[in-house]
Order: sequence, then structure tokens, then C-alpha cells
Amino acid sequence: MTFGSIFIKILNDTIMKKLLLLLSVNLCSCVLVEDENYSFDLQPYYGKNINTKGYYKLINGEYSETENNNDTSILFFYNNGVVFFSSVLDLVDEIKLNKGRGIYYNWGIYKVEDDSIYIQNKFNPGDFRTYVYTRVANIENDTTIHFCYTKSNYIGHFNTDYTYVFVKFISKPDSTNVFIK
Repeated sequence: MTFGSIFIKILNDTIMKKLLLLLSVNLCSCVLVEDENYSFDLQPYYGKNINTKGYYKLINGEYSETENNNDTSILFFYNNGVVFFSSVLDLVDEIKLNKGRGIYYNWGIYKVEDDSIYIQNKFNPGDFRTYVYTRVANIENDTTIHFCYTKSNYIGHFNTDYTYVFVKFISKPDSTNVFIK
């Protein structure tokens, strides 16, 4: 090998290393996308507008029992400001209930303002980013809430018409989870 060919090889190796470094930095920067955050902070609930000694069961709308083999959506509200989304059939199957507790989008936070409740939870539609859903409901009384609309930066704003009624339930799942901090 001549001095010239060695010099060109070293130069090519140096250029290749710099190009690879530049390429890897650019690829990494493309993946680092910031998740959307909740628009309000987790806060304890001390009010009397909703009942936290059981769950609220969906009685009409998408996922109501008439449309889903007698299973239906339920919501657990906790005094610490956490909400857990589940289903009636999960209550009788501890394995399914515990599996549901390990899924991030089953957890969220809520706040009550006057006669309205705002619920937020995160979801990932399959891209690199996590978005926040906000569901808004009117509190008709401490046993009935009626959802009016849902919005997010991903899906926009759409009206809903879901009613949930309170069911007293002593064995609520624990609200401790790794998703709400």
C-alpha cells in the first residue's frame, strides 16, 4: 500500500464515521416526541357531587350492556382524584381485573367543578406520541352523570350521549398504579 492509498482510506473512514454519527443523531431526534400532558393537576376530591363508594355503570350509549353481551363500561372514582375504567364482567374475574389495572389507558384523573366532571386519560393511537382524552359530563345528582362531549388534540371534539348510574360496591380495586403520579 502506498502512502496515498492509506491516506485516502483513513480519510474515507473518518468521513464515514462522521456521517454515521450525524445520521444516528438525526434518527434519534426524530423518535423523541413529547407526550401530551394532562391539562389539570391530580387533586383530591372532598365534595359530595359524586359518590366514591362504588362505581358508575353505563346504562346507555356505546358499550352499554344491551350491545355488549350483558357487559358494560364502569368507572371507579377515588377520593385521591384518580379514575379507573373497567367493565362489569371484570369485577367477577380477578385475573381480568388485575390485567386491566396494568393498562395505562384504563387510568386517568378527574376534577369536579360545580355540576360538571372532567375526566382525562392518556392513549396512544399507534404513533410515537401519547395523547390526552378529555371527557366532560354533567352531574345530574350523586348517582347519575351524563357525558356530553369528548375532545382531544388527536381526534378533535365530538358530542356524546352516555349516562352512567351509581352502583354501591364495597370491594373497589386499589387506586395505586404506576401511571398516575
